[in-house]
Amino acid sequence: MSTSMIMVQWADLTGRGFSPHEVGPPAPREYWAAAERLLQADLSQPPEGIRSTIGHPIWTLRRVQVQGRWLWCFVVQGRRGPFGVAGTCRFAFATEDMPALRAWTAGSELAAGDQGLPPVPHDAGWFERTVLQVLGGVVVRQSAIPVSGGPAEAAALIPAALKVLPERQSRAWSWTTCMLQRPDSADLRVVSGGWPEEFRRSEPNRAESIDHWFRRGPVSEDEIKSHLGRADVRRGFEYLVHYASTGKRPEPELLSGDYSLDEMLIELGHANHVPGWSDVPSMLETPGGVRRLTANHRPLVQEWAEREPTAAIARLQDFTAPLAEDVLTGAVRAQDDTSENLLRLPTAAAPELTDWHDHLAALLLSCYRQPNRLREHTRQWITPLGVLGNDRDLAAARDWLLKLGLTPDDDPEHFPASPDIIIGELNHHHEYTPKADAELALTRNPLALLDSLAGELQPLPADEVATMLWISASRNPGRTSEMRLLQPLAAALTRAGLRGKADESWVGDLLRTALAQPSARRTNRLKRIMWGALEALLELDPDAPRTRSLAERCLVVGYDNAPHDVATALRLAKSRLAPVEPPRRVRPPDDEDAGHPHTTRPSWRRWFEGHPREQALTWRHIFVLGAGLAAAALATSAAMIILRVEPAPAPGRKQPQAAAAPATVEPTTAAAAAEVPIQVLLEPPSRSNPDDDVREFRRQLEFKVLRLGKPKRIEIIAYGTGDERAKRLRTMLQHDYPELQFVSIGAWANHEKPPAGIPDGSLVGNFYFHG
Repeated sequence: MSTSMIMVQWADLTGRGFSPHEVGPPAPREYWAAAERLLQADLSQPPEGIRSTIGHPIWTLRRVQVQGRWLWCFVVQGRRGPFGVAGTCRFAFATEDMPALRAWTAGSELAAGDQGLPPVPHDAGWFERTVLQVLGGVVVRQSAIPVSGGPAEAAALIPAALKVLPERQSRAWSWTTCMLQRPDSADLRVVSGGWPEEFRRSEPNRAESIDHWFRRGPVSEDEIKSHLGRADVRRGFEYLVHYASTGKRPEPELLSGDYSLDEMLIELGHANHVPGWSDVPSMLETPGGVRRLTANHRPLVQEWAEREPTAAIARLQDFTAPLAEDVLTGAVRAQDDTSENLLRLPTAAAPELTDWHDHLAALLLSCYRQPNRLREHTRQWITPLGVLGNDRDLAAARDWLLKLGLTPDDDPEHFPASPDIIIGELNHHHEYTPKADAELALTRNPLALLDSLAGELQPLPADEVATMLWISASRNPGRTSEMRLLQPLAAALTRAGLRGKADESWVGDLLRTALAQPSARRTNRLKRIMWGALEALLELDPDAPRTRSLAERCLVVGYDNAPHDVATALRLAKSRLAPVEPPRRVRPPDDEDAGHPHTTRPSWRRWFEGHPREQALTWRHIFVLGAGLAAAALATSAAMIILRVEPAPAPGRKQPQAAAAPATVEPTTAAAAAEVPIQVLLEPPSRSNPDDDVREFRRQLEFKVLRLGKPKRIEIIAYGTGDERAKRLRTMLQHDYPELQFVSIGAWANHEKPPAGIPDGSLVGNFYFHG
């Protein structure tokens, strides 16, 4: 053992002064240099007053630096006997990996082997009490720890203390049997035995100076207990003192450089103790405690975490914490029973996801490998009394819930629609945003949810209302629910959109957008939207709809089974509608339409095309005029009969067939002129894409016209624009609809002001079925 140390010495063996002397193999120069620094500090030859150290071992073990390496150095100071009259200092340097106890033992053998130790009577009580004081001083980090007794007693006690202390703790002190000189560094911590009486008599002033260094005295048991605090740590200290007093050693791993004294005390405190749940925190602090908990006491870990969830979660903040799954299991049980956010889940107050949330999700998936077991707990958290029972908190936790493998399709109760998000999106952007749509898609009854929020929504544009209503209705389960909710919801949203004004263009935009939706042939849905919108409009204008475009759109949808007010308004609107015919003076710009039977629009028809009420009066005038003409015709016939009296035919003579008056008159041209065509109206295009006209014209054609049969004549009139728009639609009809191949189709522009109710820039398609 001693061969692993290198020794150098200073002495005056020849009377030529205190100087280096080789002992054994030559030592490298760095060791001589380190020894010289110690000589110049406080470990020099004994003072001149101390004439002999025979019977008193003056030994010191201290960490020193040798060419950048920290090593233990065992120092022997002596005078007389083998040390000579002038005295000798020997320095034995340990290897870098040699622990303190081995350095003490090997150093004493190498550097003090020729110095016999006097016998020390064993006093078990003194020894245990002094060990307690020394170890207690180390625990409270006392800078000067006295050992009651002289150098010989200290030489017996110091290795007992080094035997039970962790290596990293031993390195913080200088261990000496008798400090002959005060160190030059005030930061040096020292454990030292007392001065013998003969030393005191020889050097009283020096002895007094050393006593002043240790004036605090040994630490008391009460101080030690107060510093240790916890019962398990106190229990560990008692085991430590017992080991040192009896010469036993703790487990070797506890003495390695990886352990602190506090950690070792915790470990010892549980080594021979049956733990309870309250012991778990301290046991988790040491590897030995973790091993015992893992092997035999995992339920205790869960119990502790359930009883003290805040401390348990704080421990889990260290992502390398041992027994994390057991700790989390107990904390989850505690979370199930409270609305307090013990697990630090994302909520509306703190929605940002952090590394902790990722770690927590991973732990939960590891703890609960069966999804149904995890859902048993998450369902507790989303109840009204749970941590995520608030709609805002649950919405804030969505992204984190997705990390747990929960999905809106499989776990809809975890992903309800958030009213706050819907209201916020619609009111902030004033449009049906993708985020609002995604939120409504989370509920199984979007119409009911919108109905509950209608009072909090700000006015929206008509096309946004139509889109939102149509999509929500298409997602709503069951026709009964849709029929019950859609109409009043449409009315409520229309009231808000109209802002107290009877704006028929707003309602027209609503119906136009609804008619353009996918599956718009579902007339029941269209009817409910239209009836609700008209209900709100009629509250502001009992004579609505006044415009031709809105009236025609409403009549296309229909009013069968409509509410009384709506049905009455639409019947009156239907009676006010009149056909739109082209003027004879307007000829097509090319000969494509040559031969088309144009007719001049009568002046009385131009006079009619004003207010709808004027149109109603016009038809009454026509009726009176027709009745007058019929009476005049009868009178004329009667006069001619009177003037042309022919003799009665002879009996038995058959009257010639040619002489018989015709029974009926077939009014061909007049009947055709009086026919009211089915009309398709395209308002001025809002976009520059020509395909929009084609799509809308085709939709109205198939919905309003072709289901009635094959028309005999078609007129396409573009008001206020060129004829390109009309011709494009005529080409589409001829190309895409073979059944119209032999139907006369006229297409031209009309630059006159369009009839009342038709916006300038519109396109009108008239479809005649009787000529």
